[in-house]
Amino acid sequence: MLPKRTEIRRKVSEILKGKTDAGGNVFASAVYPLDEDALPALLIYARHERSERWTDSPPQDKRKLDLVVQCFVMSEWDLDDKLDTLSEQVATLLNAYGALDGLVESMEYRECNFRYSDDGEIPAGSVEMQWEITYIADVEREDPSELVPFERSHVDYNMSGTIAAEDMIELPQ
Repeated sequence: MLPKRTEIRRKVSEILKGKTDAGGNVFASAVYPLDEDALPALLIYARHERSERWTDSPPQDKRKLDLVVQCFVMSEWDLDDKLDTLSEQVATLLNAYGALDGLVESMEYRECNFRYSDDGEIPAGSVEMQWEITYIADVEREDPSELVPFERSHVDYNMSGTIAAEDMIELPQ
């Protein structure tokens, strides 16, 4: 079974692949070698995640994942326009899948950050679009066959700082 974050990244990639100006250049990874021929492109990755216990039985955590879709574009004259167009295409598609077909509880667009570079022959830029995704994750338990058998318990009844009673409980096996 895949980790839920992996499922989320892959689902976002599936939604975006072939439906934006990036075409098939959509990668569910923070690191991917991008050259001029691979642009425009989209990289999908997790930036940060917070977690709190949701239920104890079964054990589940409620998690809030900061997911980034980073759009990369190169253009001599209309770099800002191409970044705006590609990022709007991404936002429109993902907003149409608010819960990623039931994979998550919610997905809310939070912010974007623009970066530009004119180090090469053709100026390049990127926009990091960030969503907050809330989902429930099952917490893996140890295999019960690997646990030490629970055979006995020692219990002290502490009343006002002194031990009032003491029991040794033996469990039937």
